[in-house]
Amino acid sequence: MPTFALVWLILSTAATEPNYAKRYELPSLPQQIWGQWDHDLKSCRDKNSLTRLTVGIDWVAGYEYRGRLLFSLPGLTDGRSEATVAKFVMGGEGSTWETELTFTYSNARPNSLRIAADKSGEEESFIRCIG
Repeated sequence: MPTFALVWLILSTAATEPNYAKRYELPSLPQQIWGQWDHDLKSCRDKNSLTRLTVGIDWVAGYEYRGRLLFSLPGLTDGRSEATVAKFVMGGEGSTWETELTFTYSNARPNSLRIAADKSGEEESFIRCIG
């Protein structure tokens, strides 16, 4: 019975502690950027597009790579747009690497997304692929 009492104590303490869920949240990307993105409508219609980007709750995937989210800093805003800085472990073509990406989502243009890479500083623009 001592094992049962210990398990009960741990579970009851965890369930009643108000900040328990917040302290153990897994990193995630904002829901506004989940989905499929590409450079233009023509590319969105092309099922074999090489520039397609798919964003999930804690991952990104492109033509020959996939990344798992390590951490994110959401909610950086200037009133017109919201930015999320995220660090990923990427893999593709037999290699793995870490990269930091900044996703900027415009409230004025909800179907547009800009992504800047940490090392190159290059920024790419995407539109949401619908359907």
